[in-house]
Amino acid sequence: MKFERKKHIALLSLAAVFFIGYVIWSQLYINHMSNILSSERVRVLNIARSLELWKNITINDSGYFYPDKLFKNEEIELKEINRSKSETGINKGEKMYILYYKKDIDETKFQRYFSDLVLDNYFYLITDADGKIKELFWDKP
Repeated sequence: MKFERKKHIALLSLAAVFFIGYVIWSQLYINHMSNILSSERVRVLNIARSLELWKNITINDSGYFYPDKLFKNEEIELKEINRSKSETGINKGEKMYILYYKKDIDETKFQRYFSDLVLDNYFYLITDADGKIKELFWDKP
């Protein structure tokens, strides 16, 4: 009888240890996945922000890059990379710029880029009758 009781207590203790271990492991795993999800969210927001910039350049500026307009933009920092300092193979007459954002992303501007699919495989272009691009977007217009 004592042996049965000790065996029962030992099994319950072992089950409790496994249960506590599982709870700790699951909490660590949930934390890890939350970190991955938050970095993925930032990545999607950066893609959305870059897409909006390309839309502006492509649609409003007919595909030409006007640095003067971007210098006026408070969110964007723009610097030209000199050919002599670059190892990227800039040809003579070409210019290279580095662009980064100074302000944090306002997520409300980019909510339309979030969906169940995040970014679909399909990329859409809407043009007018002459072929000029009017809009471009991923799965959610």
